[in-house]
Amino acid sequence: SQFTSAEELEMQNFHFRFKEDAGEFWIERDSNYLSAPPMFRKLRKDGSFCRSVEEFDFDTAPIPFPRPPPPRFDIFDFPEVVENFPHIQWRFTKFCNGAKGQFIKVNNFPALHILRLKNWGWRLENLWTAYQTCDDDTLHGNF
Repeated sequence: SQFTSAEELEMQNFHFRFKEDAGEFWIERDSNYLSAPPMFRKLRKDGSFCRSVEEFDFDTAPIPFPRPPPPRFDIFDFPEVVENFPHIQWRFTKFCNGAKGQFIKVNNFPALHILRLKNWGWRLENLWTAYQTCDDDTLHGNF
Protein backbone atom coordinates (compact mmCIF):
# COMPACT_ATOMS: atom_id res chain seq x y z
CA SER A 1 0.00 0.00 0.00
CA GLN A 2 1.10 3.52 -0.63
CA PHE A 3 -0.05 7.11 -0.68
CA THR A 4 -0.51 8.78 -4.03
CA SER A 5 0.83 12.09 -2.73
CA ALA A 6 1.85 14.11 0.32
CA GLU A 7 -1.58 15.79 0.04
CA GLU A 8 -3.31 12.44 0.51
CA LEU A 9 -1.18 11.73 3.58
CA GLU A 10 -1.94 15.20 4.98
CA MET A 11 -5.68 14.41 4.89
CA GLN A 12 -5.18 11.68 7.50
CA ASN A 13 -5.51 12.14 11.27
CA PHE A 14 -3.38 9.74 13.32
CA HIS A 15 -3.12 8.53 16.86
CA PHE A 16 0.49 7.96 17.85
CA ARG A 17 2.13 5.70 20.39
CA PHE A 18 5.43 4.12 21.30
CA LYS A 19 5.82 0.37 21.25
CA GLU A 20 7.30 -1.38 24.27
CA ASP A 21 10.53 -1.99 22.33
CA ALA A 22 11.13 1.79 22.32
CA GLY A 23 12.28 1.48 25.91
CA GLU A 24 11.33 2.62 29.37
CA PHE A 25 12.18 6.30 28.82
CA TRP A 26 9.56 6.63 26.06
CA ILE A 27 6.95 4.32 27.59
CA GLU A 28 6.96 6.33 30.83
CA ARG A 29 6.11 9.46 28.82
CA ASP A 30 3.51 7.93 26.48
CA SER A 31 -0.07 8.80 27.46
CA ASN A 32 -1.24 5.53 25.90
CA TYR A 33 0.44 3.59 28.73
CA LEU A 34 -0.90 5.95 31.39
CA SER A 35 -4.64 5.38 30.83
CA ALA A 36 -4.94 8.76 29.12
CA PRO A 37 -6.13 9.68 25.60
CA PRO A 38 -3.47 8.89 22.99
CA MET A 39 -1.25 11.48 21.32
CA PHE A 40 -2.35 12.91 17.97
CA ARG A 41 -0.35 13.53 14.82
CA LYS A 42 -0.96 14.98 11.42
CA LEU A 43 1.83 14.80 8.85
CA ARG A 44 1.74 18.01 6.82
CA LYS A 45 2.73 18.03 3.17
CA ASP A 46 5.59 20.45 3.94
CA GLY A 47 7.25 17.70 6.04
CA SER A 48 6.27 19.11 9.42
CA PHE A 49 4.04 17.58 12.10
CA CYS A 50 0.91 18.91 13.75
CA ARG A 51 0.33 17.78 17.35
CA SER A 52 -2.69 19.90 18.29
CA VAL A 53 -6.14 18.31 18.23
CA GLU A 54 -7.58 21.78 17.62
CA GLU A 55 -5.85 21.88 14.22
CA PHE A 56 -7.23 18.51 13.09
CA ASP A 57 -10.12 18.42 10.67
CA PHE A 58 -12.19 15.52 12.01
CA ASP A 59 -15.27 16.55 10.01
CA THR A 60 -13.62 15.92 6.64
CA ALA A 61 -11.43 12.97 7.65
CA PRO A 62 -11.50 10.03 5.18
CA ILE A 63 -12.82 7.85 8.02
CA PRO A 64 -15.50 9.80 9.92
CA PHE A 65 -14.45 10.24 13.51
CA PRO A 66 -15.93 12.53 16.17
CA ARG A 67 -13.67 15.13 17.75
CA PRO A 68 -12.08 13.44 20.79
CA PRO A 69 -10.93 15.17 23.95
CA PRO A 70 -7.37 16.50 23.68
CA PRO A 71 -4.68 14.37 25.28
CA ARG A 72 -3.64 15.49 28.76
CA PHE A 73 -0.07 15.83 27.55
CA ASP A 74 2.17 15.11 24.60
CA ILE A 75 5.67 13.65 24.49
CA PHE A 76 6.87 17.14 23.50
CA ASP A 77 5.62 18.56 26.79
CA PHE A 78 8.78 17.09 28.34
CA PRO A 79 11.76 19.51 28.12
CA GLU A 80 14.31 16.71 27.68
CA VAL A 81 12.50 15.52 24.56
CA VAL A 82 12.36 19.00 23.03
CA GLU A 83 16.04 19.54 23.86
CA ASN A 84 17.08 16.37 22.01
CA PHE A 85 14.56 16.58 19.16
CA PRO A 86 13.85 20.28 18.50
CA HIS A 87 12.77 19.65 14.89
CA ILE A 88 10.79 16.67 13.66
CA GLN A 89 10.45 16.30 9.89
CA TRP A 90 9.12 13.49 7.72
CA ARG A 91 9.64 12.51 4.08
CA PHE A 92 8.77 9.68 1.74
CA THR A 93 11.59 7.24 1.02
CA LYS A 94 11.86 4.32 -1.40
CA PHE A 95 13.98 1.96 0.71
CA CYS A 96 13.88 0.40 4.16
CA ASN A 97 16.55 -2.13 5.18
CA GLY A 98 17.21 -2.92 1.53
CA ALA A 99 13.53 -3.43 0.67
CA LYS A 100 12.01 -1.33 -2.12
CA GLY A 101 8.64 0.34 -1.77
CA GLN A 102 7.17 3.44 -0.20
CA PHE A 103 8.11 4.20 3.39
CA ILE A 104 8.07 7.26 5.59
CA LYS A 105 11.25 8.48 7.23
CA VAL A 106 10.99 10.63 10.38
CA ASN A 107 14.29 12.38 11.11
CA ASN A 108 16.93 9.62 11.41
CA PHE A 109 14.64 7.05 13.02
CA PRO A 110 13.94 3.69 11.34
CA ALA A 111 11.58 4.11 8.39
CA LEU A 112 7.87 3.56 8.92
CA HIS A 113 6.19 0.78 6.95
CA ILE A 114 2.87 1.79 5.38
CA LEU A 115 -0.03 -0.62 5.84
CA ARG A 116 -3.63 -0.35 4.61
CA LEU A 117 -6.21 -1.53 7.16
CA LYS A 118 -9.45 -3.44 6.60
CA ASN A 119 -11.45 -0.31 7.47
CA TRP A 120 -9.48 1.60 4.76
CA GLY A 121 -7.52 3.44 7.40
CA TRP A 122 -3.73 3.49 7.55
CA ARG A 123 -1.07 2.21 9.91
CA LEU A 124 2.50 3.50 9.85
CA GLU A 125 4.92 1.55 12.01
CA ASN A 126 8.48 0.64 12.75
CA LEU A 127 9.99 -1.33 15.60
CA TRP A 128 9.55 1.57 18.08
CA THR A 129 6.45 3.53 17.07
CA ALA A 130 2.99 3.21 15.53
CA TYR A 131 0.70 5.75 13.92
CA GLN A 132 -2.84 4.70 13.04
CA THR A 133 -5.70 6.67 11.53
CA CYS A 134 -8.05 7.79 14.28
CA ASP A 135 -11.03 5.58 15.07
CA ASP A 136 -12.82 4.27 18.15
CA ASP A 137 -10.23 1.53 18.70
CA THR A 138 -7.26 3.89 18.63
CA LEU A 139 -9.01 6.34 20.94
CA HIS A 140 -8.92 3.62 23.59
CA GLY A 141 -5.30 2.65 22.90
CA ASN A 142 -6.09 -0.50 20.91
CA PHE A 143 -3.45 -0.27 18.21
